[in-house]
Amino acid sequence: MNNAMAYVATEPIEVWSFDVMSFVDHTATMEPITDSWYLTSIRAGLEPWSDGVGLGVDSFSAKVN
Repeated sequence: MNNAMAYVATEPIEVWSFDVMSFVDHTATMEPITDSWYLTSIRAGLEPWSDGVGLGVDSFSAKVN
């Protein structure tokens, strides 16, 4: 079974930086996560539900330390 978690911005975001482990920790509060799981991808994008003109992601990167 594959599960997906998504967060939806309530207003436009110009620049955003975050710690992936904070996301993982928050996810674990909503659904059990085991040590045997691993992160396979990190993605950024949009779903234009309404007024979608001009929406886009110009650049996205991830860094693993």
